[in-house]
Amino acid sequence: MKNEDFLNKCCNDVNINLTKDMQSNLMKYMKFLLDYNEHTNLTSITDEKEIILKHFVDSISPILNKNLNLSGNIIDIGTGAGFPGIPLAIVLPNTKFVLLDSLTKRTNFLNELIQFLNLKNVEIVNGRSETIAHDKKYRDSFDFAVSRAVAPLNKLLEISMCFVKPYGKFISYKSKNVKIEIDEAKNTFLALNSELFEIFYYNLSNADNIDRNLVIVNKFSTSPSEYPRKPNKIKNSPIF
Repeated sequence: MKNEDFLNKCCNDVNINLTKDMQSNLMKYMKFLLDYNEHTNLTSITDEKEIILKHFVDSISPILNKNLNLSGNIIDIGTGAGFPGIPLAIVLPNTKFVLLDSLTKRTNFLNELIQFLNLKNVEIVNGRSETIAHDKKYRDSFDFAVSRAVAPLNKLLEISMCFVKPYGKFISYKSKNVKIEIDEAKNTFLALNSELFEIFYYNLSNADNIDRNLVIVNKFSTSPSEYPRKPNKIKNSPIF
């Protein structure tokens, strides 16, 4: 099956409709990523159909949730090679995105990528999220924050909620043990003026047997000034 047909099948399986331009941009993204990955390590997933399913379809999964209105501005924290931010920016062209990562090799790639794809709704920021979250330009500023970062929820919350404006939402992509992580983060929710909104369960395709969840968190007032703390504090003394 051709990659374009596989992309359409995966999206149709979960009731996502892509335009021809969206399909084309995702295919261009994959080729650009794989070519770049030959000299700069950006992703361990190099099988094209796995990229389509595990990177592209997974990244755009929040649009399946009818309780979310993914508009305004969105920050992707720890975006890596652009997931989920770039696929979301492709399928949500009227929404503004900031993609944040601490590694220069990744932000260099992303700057080249957005020029290649001519994405006008994406800004790339290089820096540590714990530092950028104290910048007035970005603090308490976003309608949504998203992250597919592999970190416990209580640590992600401390970094991510500080970017979200009051009454905005943070969306954390999780696969398993999500209820345990939520229970461990109950004091973190309180400290960061936030609360669990919803756990959204989904599959990547009709054949996908992996438990996947979006943990969606509401924010109800501005972030306390002491958060986020220094990286070592977050790592060694998470809020419990």
